[in-house]
Amino acid sequence: MATKLLLLLFILFTTTKTFSVSSTHHFPTTTTTTKTFSIELIHRDYSPKSPFHDPTSSIYSRRNSSLQRSLRRLHHLTNISRLVQAAVTPDDGAYLMQLTIGTPPTLMLAVLDTGSDLIWSQCLPCNPCYTQDPPIFNPSSSSSSSFQTLGCNSTPCEELLDIRSCDVTSDRCTYNITYLDDSTSGGDLALENLGMVSMDRRNVSLLNIAFGRTTRLVGLSMGPLSLVSQLGDAVDYRFSYCFVRITDTESGSQMVLGEDAVLSGKSTPIIQPKSTNNTFYYVNLVEISVGEEDIGVPEGKFVPSDTGEGGLIVDSGAELIYLDGVVYRLLVSELKRVIGLEEVEHGAGEVCYKGTSKDLAEGKAVPVVTLHFDGGLDVPLELLSTFQEIVEGVVCLAVEPTNDVSIIGNLAQQNLNVGFDLKEKRVYMSPADCATF
Repeated sequence: MATKLLLLLFILFTTTKTFSVSSTHHFPTTTTTTKTFSIELIHRDYSPKSPFHDPTSSIYSRRNSSLQRSLRRLHHLTNISRLVQAAVTPDDGAYLMQLTIGTPPTLMLAVLDTGSDLIWSQCLPCNPCYTQDPPIFNPSSSSSSSFQTLGCNSTPCEELLDIRSCDVTSDRCTYNITYLDDSTSGGDLALENLGMVSMDRRNVSLLNIAFGRTTRLVGLSMGPLSLVSQLGDAVDYRFSYCFVRITDTESGSQMVLGEDAVLSGKSTPIIQPKSTNNTFYYVNLVEISVGEEDIGVPEGKFVPSDTGEGGLIVDSGAELIYLDGVVYRLLVSELKRVIGLEEVEHGAGEVCYKGTSKDLAEGKAVPVVTLHFDGGLDVPLELLSTFQEIVEGVVCLAVEPTNDVSIIGNLAQQNLNVGFDLKEKRVYMSPADCATF
């Protein structure tokens, strides 16, 4: 079993502590007392700021990598309800954010994940250790003065539910997770300090955060141990993000937590299955239109069962849209009926045409797909969100069928402001120019 310490950061929010990091990155030394801050989001493949970015790779190679990640993501999400998880590695996330952990602080990049409850970081000792440029965090009390383990009766320990296992002899809260490949990871629950630098260069310190030592992940789900839930009233249980087009390497995506989070326009209620610990952002998709024509989504098709089966979630980690097989066939049928491009066969999908990204950007022969959610929220998708140029001169539908949970992935969320209000349990989506947001 791989030893992986869980540092589930039980957060006391403050922005009055200053710190500096001894590295090639220059952090400010100013402080703030605001209840809101914004963080830059870095696309794993496309942003030059990402350590995974390969400037020599073609856009088609990057899209293939994204597709493989999206498939792993689907596998992960469709198995969480069985408490058997697919191990999430640093390669699996689409958007990264820069953090520091510990005292003195250690710099790291973490994956933004709306489908996870916890905050995780790769820590020593780790076996295997994933390659990373910043030093791997050493959580021992001798290396970080703010590190402390938690006992079995602590509130964060009780929030671990089914992955919790306690060492009663030493009163140490521990956890154990079984992955799809039958490997396991486990370790101690602990508290540690977390730091961020906002996009306006203000320093933000989060003290006594519960987080887990594994694969550098910032959970933003509705779960009690996610970042936004732990910050709680300090950020009014709300956050929003805006993803620029993935091909825009000059502009940055961003996430806002707190009172400046953009919750505007119409919204749709978050559905919470009755008999499940799933904390995903389930929403009810009631119809899809292609141009002016509805495809006829069966009533209640995207309402999850009481045990969390089926339904549709808004997710930052998956790239593509995954739709229930019945609805997928309805969408494909209507698209094939109205699209005026020459159809071609390609291994990337069953709906492919001769065309280019430029054709899509100019709206040639391809109608707009609009998602209609419960509550009157209508979300028109950019053509570059519903189709991708897979190889030169071939565009394919960025939607795939699934027999399990349906997903609105991050590709469909390009140039949308997406806001989450955990207190009122609502999701907001509205078109936006995220490059100038």
